[in-house]
Amino acid sequence: SYPEDPLVKYALYGLGWTSISQGRYQPALEFFERLVAMYGKDDFFDSVMFGRLRAYLGLMKIDEAENEYKALKTDFPKSPWTEHAAAEIGWFYFSKRDYQKSIDFYQTLSDKKESDYRPISLFMMGENHYNMKQYQNALSYYNQAGDLSKMKELSEKILFRKGITHYILQDYQNAAKYLGE
Repeated sequence: SYPEDPLVKYALYGLGWTSISQGRYQPALEFFERLVAMYGKDDFFDSVMFGRLRAYLGLMKIDEAENEYKALKTDFPKSPWTEHAAAEIGWFYFSKRDYQKSIDFYQTLSDKKESDYRPISLFMMGENHYNMKQYQNALSYYNQAGDLSKMKELSEKILFRKGITHYILQDYQNAAKYLGE
């Protein structure tokens, strides 16, 4: 019996995430909003909030996405979705070449020593500084990320970026060390 049938809740949740994966952000937002209107803040509400944030980003509604992030950070400070949200907004700003705003979001993750996002956040801090032509700062973040990274693909990117950055700084010996001769 609709809406008491618990499967409706899971169907709306699934439809929201499926819509996001298909790039259909407005319907995703509508599914998540309907889910909240019908069932309130339930046991996976942090995931729903993150879904709404992703939908807002897809719709280029950054103010709404940031508001969703602030609410997520307040209501669910220890949720993995909260960290993922900071990374998503950081990436959004990076892709728009708003490097300082990107840094602001990645900084929140790079400051958390226990965060799984710390190595990639430090790398992205380096990327932001690199794009702002602040090469010494970029190297500092690449070094920190390299010390923490356990992912082969990220480690390879870090080494490459360190080599390129040393080359730009005319430190050819270190550039050759990281890039290979």
